Amino acid sequence: MEKQHIEEVLKHAYSILGFSESEATSVLNGLAKAQQLAVAAELIDDMSADEAKAFGILMQGADDERKTLLDRFVKPRLVDEGFKSRMHAVTSKVLDEHVVYLKTRGDSNQKAAIAKLLAAL
Repeated sequence: MEKQHIEEVLKHAYSILGFSESEATSVLNGLAKAQQLAVAAELIDDMSADEAKAFGILMQGADDERKTLLDRFVKPRLVDEGFKSRMHAVTSKVLDEHVVYLKTRGDSNQKAAIAKLLAAL
């Protein structure tokens, strides 16, 4: 499903709960960060001990060192179909958990409206 569609559906769910536009954007940004952390954890799990150590050192470096990090550790994995599949799985899991959480929010009318809306995801 397209990212833009998912964001629109989630923003609609947040509006049902009375969130302002800026609050909804903030929640979406938090969701994106949670997905990034899940991907980073998967990336680190995919590394050898030496790679993980080098990754940690480079993450603390300057911007040019971080570019080296991307070139050395991330880009090669992005062509690996198995890794891309695992990345998709972990980001989907974070989204699925958020959807389950959203279904528990609000009063009974809000819950029903949100459940109906989120069924499209």
